[in-house]
Amino acid sequence: MEELGGRFFVCRNCAKFVVPDATHDRRSVFCSKECERKYWKRSEAMRKMRSQNAYAVYCKIDKSIKALTAQSEM
Repeated sequence: MEELGGRFFVCRNCAKFVVPDATHDRRSVFCSKECERKYWKRSEAMRKMRSQNAYAVYCKIDKSIKALTAQSEM
């Protein structure tokens, strides 16, 4: 995770992997204002489905990062 700057997230709307590049970049949920607007315009069921998809992507990425760090420690 150090290679990624220690901070990353997956956009709740489009499930895009985001690594904020600047210290003053405070994004932590959506990759852009456009994604945030689209997310809130959708129905509650659609928002829940999109959030679940984003969480699944996050879990896959987190698992890959843990595997890589464990491999590099050996």
